[in-house]
Amino acid sequence: MKILAISDVHGEENENLYKYLDNNDIDLVIILGDITNFGPLEFVGEFIGKIFEYDCDVIAIPGNCDPAGICNAIGESGAFCLHNEIIGYGDAILFGYGGSNPTPFDTPGEIDDLKIYGDVYELMANYDYV
Repeated sequence: MKILAISDVHGEENENLYKYLDNNDIDLVIILGDITNFGPLEFVGEFIGKIFEYDCDVIAIPGNCDPAGICNAIGESGAFCLHNEIIGYGDAILFGYGGSNPTPFDTPGEIDDLKIYGDVYELMANYDYV
């Protein structure tokens, strides 16, 4: 299984990404946040739709620069939103939590440290992954 992880797209097309996907047999693309640069959400479907053209699965989490509604936009695109989820994919177990803890920049995807801790603690308590 070949997995390609990318991050910080910030709403910009990158022809090198598409060339890489065209020249490699990638099974899964994982997008690790900041698909947009504070929006627009329409870019999410367009961008992920292009990745699907290379016959691979897509899993994504939101980033701190992604606006409200990003998880819905990821799901509506046909990708799986891994935010605060644990899933099996092939022989791998994947856990994701998007956004960031508070920063001096006041970005839309910032989450209080105690909320992150509580969410992750609760999620992990439901799984026997050892």
